[in-house]
Formats: sequence, structure tokens, C-alpha cells
Amino acid sequence: MVYRETDILVLSSSYGGGHLRAAQALMEAVSFLDPHKACVLIDFINIH
Repeated sequence: MVYRETDILVLSSSYGGGHLRAAQALMEAVSFLDPHKACVLIDFINIH
């Protein structure tokens, strides 16, 4: 995956559902507050 225009990088863990839900809520908040910001979520547990 290549992310060229990423403004905000959110690192999360798929270990337990709470981490993913919190990261998704953060991304939704960023999108609501500034829809022009590119936000990317990466699960650092599954990085190869």
C-alpha cells in the first residue's frame, strides 16, 4: 500500500475490538472536523 497524501496516520491494534473502535472514532472525528485531511488507519499487528 502506498499513501502519498496522508495528513494523519492512526496506528491501532486488532487485538481486541476496543482498539479498533477507538481508532475508527478518531478517524470519524477528524473527517467531521476537517474533511480535507487524509486520515489512514494501520493495524500494526498485521503489518508484514
